[in-house]
Amino acid sequence: MLLIGSANAMVGMDAGWAVLAAGGSALDAVEATINAVEDDPADRTVGYGGLPGLLGDVELDASIADGETRRAGAVAALRGYRHAITVARAVMERTPHVLLAGEGAAMLADEVGLAREELLTAEAREEWRAGLERAGVAGADADGRSLAAQAHATHAAFRAHLAHLLAGAAAQSTQRVADPKRSAGTVNVLAVDRDGRIVSGVSTSGWPWAYPGRVGDSAVIGAGNYADSRYGAASCTGSGEQALRAGTACAVVSALARGASLEAACEAALSDLCALDDVAPDERMMNLIAVDRDGRHHAVTSHRGISYVVREDGMDGPELRPRHVVDLAGRPVRDAAASPSAADRQPVRSAAAPGPTAGAPYAQAIRAGGFVFVSGQLPVDVTTGELVAGGIAEQTEQAMRNLQAVLEAAGSSLGQLVKTTVFLRSRDDWPVMNDVYRRFVGASPPARTALEVGRLGRGALVEIDAIARVAVPDPSADGAGS
Repeated sequence: MLLIGSANAMVGMDAGWAVLAAGGSALDAVEATINAVEDDPADRTVGYGGLPGLLGDVELDASIADGETRRAGAVAALRGYRHAITVARAVMERTPHVLLAGEGAAMLADEVGLAREELLTAEAREEWRAGLERAGVAGADADGRSLAAQAHATHAAFRAHLAHLLAGAAAQSTQRVADPKRSAGTVNVLAVDRDGRIVSGVSTSGWPWAYPGRVGDSAVIGAGNYADSRYGAASCTGSGEQALRAGTACAVVSALARGASLEAACEAALSDLCALDDVAPDERMMNLIAVDRDGRHHAVTSHRGISYVVREDGMDGPELRPRHVVDLAGRPVRDAAASPSAADRQPVRSAAAPGPTAGAPYAQAIRAGGFVFVSGQLPVDVTTGELVAGGIAEQTEQAMRNLQAVLEAAGSSLGQLVKTTVFLRSRDDWPVMNDVYRRFVGASPPARTALEVGRLGRGALVEIDAIARVAVPDPSADGAGS
């Protein structure tokens, strides 16, 4: 079982895990986790207490996707009901539709028994008003009437003013994402239950100070949220407009379907945002969490300092973990050797992969000159200390997982591989090994040498070593996330 989410999902992780531990479904776990965040008035980006749009109205977007059936439900511009994820699930289970907006979404919320309430708290109202004043709107009252009056009095002038105001709001949103303490900005959660069913969910109060009726990626299946249990699932937080244009969540799952590794699929989806050439480099903002069909998870971000929360079998509780950073802002990147703190040859050690025995004259891996050089990885299960059971398919998968663990310990990933060497005891195993190997390296494989050898350590059928790139962002560079 697995439950992962954006950092602000921490408040709901115990509720979600309790569902999974009791044998409940991934759908129930995702809903329970997100409901807890929607109830939290301290979170200004989700549900009750979320920041409003331009005219002071809190409008919620949410979606939920069932990877087993590829059914999905979503709501947009929902007012007056805090549990937007519950209404999204009702769209999926109680209607023939996928997306309901505005009054239709509110009608369904009432039908399923949710209580109508005011979502704008005093604290959120004050932050909204202060934001308007910073953007140059003098005398903004508590319910947006002054702005509404401007809109009715002179529509053209209001629209011109609005463009300036939204530019200011965009800058504030950038600052929120760049600040790890205020980086929640939407909650997303992925769950895998005992039956292997994958479900993804997203809920948000959207872009603060946005134009009335604005809908972001959280409500759009394929943009901010997508699940297909045949391959995996992904969901986004960050710039909804960018995810809408790039179809970011679906791009991850589509890459998995083409055989990419989870890491390569996530990094490619974020890197694709650079093709939006009208978006300034320092305005590219995206965070993404994903799982593959085997229950492996990965999280990436365009900004340093952003974490995600994880709980899986064998853990006593949820943990915050760092995300892999994908540079989208064009910040200078230099080799590790160019940094004085990383100039020396550095040994790498991962407890998640088998290492050398005491006194053995080699290291698990060495970081040097902007690269990591990984010693040959045998298909040994670190939990047992023995070769993994099975044939060449199982052994190749275990060797690649060990390689992945060492790369991540070095600050690299499978997506950064430059060269591998595969040692096979029998060339007859080549086709099966290749199929498994391809699943890990994805659509952009590294250079490779393959050799048939008479004998491998421990009687293994395969051993794999590697060289991968390790880039260190230039700490003197400006930009979001610094």
